Amino acid sequence: MIKALLLSLLLISSSVFAECDHFYPNGKKIQLFGATELCNVFYVTQYDEANSRALFSSELLSPGKHDVPRRDAFRGDARVRPMVKPQEYYGSGYDKGHLVPADDANTPEEMHSTFLMTNMTPQNPKLNRGSWRQLEMKTRDTVDASGKPARVVTGAIYGKDEKMQSVPIPSGYYKILYVVGQKPVAYYANNTEKTRPRTVNISWVNARTGLKFPKETE
Repeated sequence: MIKALLLSLLLISSSVFAECDHFYPNGKKIQLFGATELCNVFYVTQYDEANSRALFSSELLSPGKHDVPRRDAFRGDARVRPMVKPQEYYGSGYDKGHLVPADDANTPEEMHSTFLMTNMTPQNPKLNRGSWRQLEMKTRDTVDASGKPARVVTGAIYGKDEKMQSVPIPSGYYKILYVVGQKPVAYYANNTEKTRPRTVNISWVNARTGLKFPKETE
């Protein structure tokens, strides 16, 4: 009976992880060696447990009103070790910057899922609340105008070995928008207060992350 239970749990676990593939661009998993895949309600995160850092999140962004009332629910993610806690950001001068934005949610459950600390990185407050937020709004507007669900990848690039307590601080961020029937577009911004996102090539992102994001949609 115990063996049967373990087999059942294994099958359930495998099916849950398999369901994550459709959150990635073109529905195909993109994995960096040694990273942990974390499946959530409408997005998946690739997380580097050894260095306590989020690498990227890829979401299935649906068109809609995106008018779910925001309820902050920052919390550690028990699926990883060590578990980063919200308190580590206190007094740091950095925001808990979402990779998948809370405002991309279309349901309270989706909203709640975005506040996991594995979806956060230390982000410059002026960037987080200014030009990066504007880029997030622009992304939602583009998807709404298309009328179709799109894949959106948001990730961090780490340069110097700079940390906020135990959490590495990104040197910059990228966002890649995959809208069906349109050419993908990528943006990058340094993690500083005066920067603004600029358009870059996806190959530029791939070269700096070691990942292989597709350059076209299927």
